[in-house]
Amino acid sequence: MQTGIGGAADFIFDFMENKVQITVQKNVELEFRLLYAPLLMRMLSMTKDVVLTGKTLHVLQKIDRPPLKEFFRVSITDKPTIPVKVKKTEHLELEVGFYKNSEQLFGSFKHLALNHLANNKVKIHIPDTSTVNLQDGLRDLLGFKKSTLHGGTHISDYPLELDGGITEIYVYSDIIESHFVGDTIAPLLRIIPVMSTKEDQIVLNYQRPLYFPLRKNYIDCIEIELKSSSGDGIIFTSGKTLLVLSFRRRTV
Repeated sequence: MQTGIGGAADFIFDFMENKVQITVQKNVELEFRLLYAPLLMRMLSMTKDVVLTGKTLHVLQKIDRPPLKEFFRVSITDKPTIPVKVKKTEHLELEVGFYKNSEQLFGSFKHLALNHLANNKVKIHIPDTSTVNLQDGLRDLLGFKKSTLHGGTHISDYPLELDGGITEIYVYSDIIESHFVGDTIAPLLRIIPVMSTKEDQIVLNYQRPLYFPLRKNYIDCIEIELKSSSGDGIIFTSGKTLLVLSFRRRTV
């Protein structure tokens, strides 16, 4: 059995299960108070004053007499739905390495539009509802003075620096014994200078290789790590990396 209140609410009775489902429409409230509807509320298993919204399910109870002259309040409002502001933070990490051109670099950014201007500066457009916080390294790479950029269009203060502060590559290997490097100990093979070589093929030949003691007699795998001076791993966005190692017998 189904009945309603002028489209404001619907009552669906299930007498087999002794339940009733009350569905209240949007911007509508049903207010039940024990002072004005004690029998009706007992029939709906309501034990205290209540305001119904949305969809609710109630157990039907038997009552001694019909709830005559009892009433509940229907409130209909035209209040617009107030949007809820949700603050969302997303951390974007760019891969440490060499980018051949600005297109490769800018392609790593999500939700942001970056352009490389003719004067080598960077134009960035940020949605009006967003704020971008740049870490120091990325801020310097893009050429901005400020770390925090609010919604709108911004042009960098300085030219784009694709080097990203990487002036040398530290080559490590797991097959050699660690040795002193400055004030620390590490399995460092060599430091390779790469200043201003981001757009060219880097080819370096050393006529006098550096030799270090091996840490194991049997080698089935050689692991090589390329890192920056800050210890971050370096990757190349394209091409291949070739490394030639020279071995010699240890002099006893």
